[in-house]
Amino acid sequence: MTSKNFIFFILVVFIFSCSDDSEDNTNNDFVGGILQGGISLRTQEEVDEFVKKGYTGMTAALFLLEEPTPANPLEDRDPIVDISGLSTLTSIGGDLRIEQTDISSLNGLNNVESIGGFMLLFGNPLLTSMQGFQSLGSVDEILIANNGLTDLSGLEGITSLEGDLVIGGLDGITDLRGLDNLQKVGNLLRIEGCNNLLSLNGLENLSMTDNLALNSLSSDTQHFIAFNDNLNDLCGITNFMVNNPEIKIIFTGNGEPITKEQIIDGICRP
Repeated sequence: MTSKNFIFFILVVFIFSCSDDSEDNTNNDFVGGILQGGISLRTQEEVDEFVKKGYTGMTAALFLLEEPTPANPLEDRDPIVDISGLSTLTSIGGDLRIEQTDISSLNGLNNVESIGGFMLLFGNPLLTSMQGFQSLGSVDEILIANNGLTDLSGLEGITSLEGDLVIGGLDGITDLRGLDNLQKVGNLLRIEGCNNLLSLNGLENLSMTDNLALNSLSSDTQHFIAFNDNLNDLCGITNFMVNNPEIKIIFTGNGEPITKEQIIDGICRP
């Protein structure tokens, strides 16, 4: 199984293990204030209609994703290309899922300060920048995979995650700058299938985790930095390793082999 297929499998398992508490509220007559519930928007027309409501937040999830339904077959595509009208939103009570869209910018999410669940960006090939999340200071976990991103700048407001940090299939990034202020990953750290990733620079302040994965028997439930073909500089996680010397972490399929023990001893590049 290739690394990208593996990433896709992990994300599919994750997505479908999460409850979809979103609702189809595009016909809700209420304008302004907080939407009680969540919403799934599958076309640009649905996005534009939702924008007219002028909500400042919602208590559940916001899903922006193109997927075939009886009302929206693929042959009648109206892809989501512009979310700039979502700029009235300041909070999302549940998950934020942006998947299989044609957006090239996150402009429109620039006023969102908090996301109550996970943030998933998957399969958005035209999206090259995370700029748009500058106001975001709170989110439970981050999963970013198979987008067109060239860097992670825009995530500087994130200092702690209660869940996972998953970065995968991003061939446009060379380091992890943008995560410079991240200090804690509560559950799993997984960086995989980023073929042009050269270093882990950007994770220097990461030092804490609630999950050492000591009793894990599966690679799916372990910290995992693997299949990044050109990754030779692991110095960015030295602080993380030194502060968690017993941690169980898999290094495989990267550039030059480097072990956990070598990193702790200060040998973090060839």
